[in-house]
Order: sequence, then structure tokens, then C-alpha cells
Amino acid sequence: MRTIDTTGQALQRIGHTGQIDDGKPGYTTAKQLCRSVLKSALEGDVRLDEASTPDNTLLASLDAFTAPMETKVNAGKARPRSLETKKGRLAHFKRYLGDRFDIRKITLETMESFQTHLYNQMADGKLSDYTANEILKVSRQFVEWLIDHERIDPVRNLRKMTIQVSPKEPTPVPLADVKRLLEGGNDRTRLYTLLAIN
Repeated sequence: MRTIDTTGQALQRIGHTGQIDDGKPGYTTAKQLCRSVLKSALEGDVRLDEASTPDNTLLASLDAFTAPMETKVNAGKARPRSLETKKGRLAHFKRYLGDRFDIRKITLETMESFQTHLYNQMADGKLSDYTANEILKVSRQFVEWLIDHERIDPVRNLRKMTIQVSPKEPTPVPLADVKRLLEGGNDRTRLYTLLAIN
């Protein structure tokens, strides 16, 4: 049993000659296409409920979200490492929901559940509070992009979702290093060193 395009998707791929882009016989009218779909369904060759809509899957949407940055990287206008970092953080969101998750089902409850998942990862020692917050931040940016492009309905209170990050304790500078900077540095180095330790 095979899966077919939805009517709208198939119609978009039909050319003026009545041929689908992949070279298979096309349908010159929507009526002919619908008749063929229904005939195949009655004969058991396809199931209408299996018709896929890849544009609404999480995987396809994430690819579309990161595509502009990939273009910049290829043009030398963005660092590859930045793209890898963003994709790495989005991978947590993708693993949580699944590649085939329908983005139209993303709600506030979805995001709150993901936030709780990140807290659990922190409790298990798998993520730091900083990393968890960065993952939530880029996932939130992705959802905001979906909303801006009218792919999903607005999600209320989305921008308020954060994970509190503990302030980092300052790292003390060894006294020997301070002495070395004061004795061996120029006037500017000594000035900045004194300002830093006061």
C-alpha cells in the first residue's frame, strides 16, 4: 500500500502538459485527479488517511528555519560553528517531540512540557542551567518564527518562558599572576591590573 500526495500538493506539481514533475502521468483537471484518488482508495491501493503533509512536520520546519543561516555560512557571512550550535540546541526540541510531529499542534502546554523536560535533565545532571536556558531560548525563537510566518497559531506568554541561570562565581586571580603583570607589564597593563583588583 502506498501513500499519495494530498490533492493540493499533487495539483501544485501538475504542469500545463498534464505531466507531474517526476515524469509520471498527470491529471489535467482537479476532477480527474480526485476521481483517480477515490478509485485507488476504493481498490485498496492507497489510504487517504496516510496522505502526508511534510511541510507541517517538525523536521521540515526546522530545516526551513535554519536554511537562511546555512545560506549565510555558504556565502562566508556566518560562522559554521554558530550554525552547528543552533542545530545542536534545536536537536533537543526535535528529539523531545519527534521528527514527524505536526507543528500545528504546538501550544503553550507543549512548550511548558518541554521546559519541564529540560528541568528534569538539569536535575539528572545532564544539562547545566545555562545550556538548558539556551536550548529553550532557541526553541522559543523557532516557535516565534513559525508564528511570524503564520504556520501556527500564536502561543501566549511564549516570551516569558526562561530558565533561571545562576550567576557565575568570579574566578580569583592568583597573586603570582598579579605580581607578574605589575612588574612586567607596560603602564596600560599595570593600570588595568590595578583597576581589576580594586
